[in-house]
Amino acid sequence: MCSSDLQDVDKAAQAMDIIYFNYVFADRDGAIGHRSTGRVPIRRLGQGSYPIAVDGQDNWLGFIPADQMPAQSAQHRHWVGTANHDNRPDDYAYAYSSYFSPPYRYQRMGEALNQATAMSVEDQRRLMLDTVNLQAQQLAPKMVKALAADPELQDLASLLATWDYRDVQQQAAPLLYHHLYEQLAWQTLVDDLGEDLTRDYLKQWYVWQNRFDSWLATPDSPWFDDQRTQAVENLDDIIRRSAHIVKTQLVSKWGQDMTQWQWGNEHRIHFASMLRPKGWGRDWLGFAERPMSGSGETLMRARTSFMGDYQVEFFASMRLVADMADDDRVQAVVSGGVVDRQFHPHQQDQLPTWTAGQLLNWWLAPQQIAAHSRHEQRLSP
Repeated sequence: MCSSDLQDVDKAAQAMDIIYFNYVFADRDGAIGHRSTGRVPIRRLGQGSYPIAVDGQDNWLGFIPADQMPAQSAQHRHWVGTANHDNRPDDYAYAYSSYFSPPYRYQRMGEALNQATAMSVEDQRRLMLDTVNLQAQQLAPKMVKALAADPELQDLASLLATWDYRDVQQQAAPLLYHHLYEQLAWQTLVDDLGEDLTRDYLKQWYVWQNRFDSWLATPDSPWFDDQRTQAVENLDDIIRRSAHIVKTQLVSKWGQDMTQWQWGNEHRIHFASMLRPKGWGRDWLGFAERPMSGSGETLMRARTSFMGDYQVEFFASMRLVADMADDDRVQAVVSGGVVDRQFHPHQQDQLPTWTAGQLLNWWLAPQQIAAHSRHEQRLSP
């Protein structure tokens, strides 16, 4: 579709209502915008996340109009962005959702973009690989305070206290932090919900993270009191309990010398062939497992399952930067290749570039495509 302005693009995005998406768009004159899409029901009562009493009346009132779905424009700043966070304006009229990513990635995006006076394609590439964890920046000092009060845990306190809050694969602190954060969530809830329900609840990151992180601002919250004991526990008590468990686990895996611990020891990514996802020959048919920086809370998205094996399950499969002054190309890369046939030379040929954090020139103009092409395939009737 050819659009004359951003209003046309916005209308086109509104028409794509089959699934929830966030679109960001820009033109060469500097106009930028964002639109959320999808079909979100309007209910007479409640907002859909829990049952309500049946009173004989229809609770279904239709859908939020497409042009009233959350949107942003750049009237007061030079950027827009989305990170699956709660992007509703403060006065939003509808019950939209209670299932959002925590705001840390969006906040980090704002930190970087609000400080920039100008950004090049290379600046944007680096931004996509940013590993600053603002959640850790907020929570790790609370952990350090609690750990420092226990002589057996002061080495862990020192490790977190000297961390720069970047989830880098070569560092030890991210390995400790993510284990400790997950164990802390488990120890906080398991006495109230039981093991099975706690496990099911904590698998759904978007359901609980915002709520849990807000509890951490109230150290004496009743959630931290273990209902199974006579004592009344607070946040510091549960942090120390969790840390003793985590320290035992990490020492048994990686040894007493914490200088040898690395986030990339466990935080790893593997691209498997469905013909052989496990066992002998896995790496021959797929792409060998390797360490990965980032986490679920960094712009370099690399989320794992809760209390799993830290294999990366959710990540940016495509990275793209478009220079609006160059219509002939974009710079991009996909986590694989342009063909998905096993053994095809272009099935995995972009993975080395993707894992290295680099981009490739993707030519758009026909004459540039012809000038840079290596092979041509014709499909004739």
